[in-house]
Amino acid sequence: MKKVGILTRHVYPNYGSLLQSRALESALVAVGAEPRVIDYFPVTDRPLRLAASRLKESRVRGSAAKSAAYLAIQTPNMATMSLRFRKFQRRHLTLTQTCGDDRSVLETADDLDFVLSGSDQVWNSIHGQLDPVYFLEGQKPDKKHSYAASFGSSAPSSADIDRVAEWLEDFRSVSVRETSAQTALAKIGISSRVDVDPVLLHGKDYWTDFSKSYDPTDNDYILVYQLHNTPGFSERLAAIQGRHNLPVRRVTPDAKMLVEHRASDYLVDPAKFVALFRDASYVVTDSFHGTAFSLVFGRPIYALLPQSNSTRNEDLLASVGLARLASTLEAPPVEDPIYDAAEVTANLQGRARDSWSHLRALVGTEGRP
Repeated sequence: MKKVGILTRHVYPNYGSLLQSRALESALVAVGAEPRVIDYFPVTDRPLRLAASRLKESRVRGSAAKSAAYLAIQTPNMATMSLRFRKFQRRHLTLTQTCGDDRSVLETADDLDFVLSGSDQVWNSIHGQLDPVYFLEGQKPDKKHSYAASFGSSAPSSADIDRVAEWLEDFRSVSVRETSAQTALAKIGISSRVDVDPVLLHGKDYWTDFSKSYDPTDNDYILVYQLHNTPGFSERLAAIQGRHNLPVRRVTPDAKMLVEHRASDYLVDPAKFVALFRDASYVVTDSFHGTAFSLVFGRPIYALLPQSNSTRNEDLLASVGLARLASTLEAPPVEDPIYDAAEVTANLQGRARDSWSHLRALVGTEGRP
């Protein structure tokens, strides 16, 4: 049984980050591996440092007064999120010892047969720069693989392209999440394959079982999961609510959004998060994983694209023939968010089968059902 390390952004206080980590670990167990999530916890992501790290990417960073106000509000907010999600991580993931830097990650990998970098946005700029750890810098070439890794956008930036090519050239296998990433890597001579995000390896039955501690609700509602500061989101949500005349339930880990939008479901545990998608009448979201869970459960979805890094959302919808559901700031919400759920499920299952085969090949269990 091969010991496999999963190196991903599991510590970031976000439902998608946690659930994709859980899903990949479960999948590796199912194909006969012994997975461990490498508990890489960089200093920049620590509870009391996270707000300062995020400030580097904020639009207010150019103003000293606004930056101070941002830190005053977001430091306790982000710390609360981080500490709560830390409990979730320990409950739902099989973690190694905590690693604070590249050296400790390398030492942890010494006892593993290989390391998978991914899924999620491991190859995106994190707090203003790429993190070489997620490119497995320093790992032995025979241990270097990725699974459904994402750049967040369609391609590495022009400033990073040479470093990315150098980091990836000795990977045993490169798997990305978006077709746009595969195209971009081909241009710099890196061969790759496209695999589904780990949450899509598992279908409706798996996620229904995961959320079974929450009884189904008979009350119709519109579920809102807003992850980004997407312009026009509130106005478009108001139009959607007026169209369906249903109550809104808003799930969020963010206290700032709780105050501003009176969210009904704040920092709920991951099982309830999934249950909210399971039982929703409609979903309004600008999140990749919000979109993914909507498709898993066949929920009618208003996919409002974030202002930046929307490629992953668009690629996912296009991959199942639902590009029409992607709504930009300039366009009103789609008139009809309903689609053939059975057809989408069949499409997702077909893509997942190929990814399952790839995971079996990686761990040497191709003959398993």
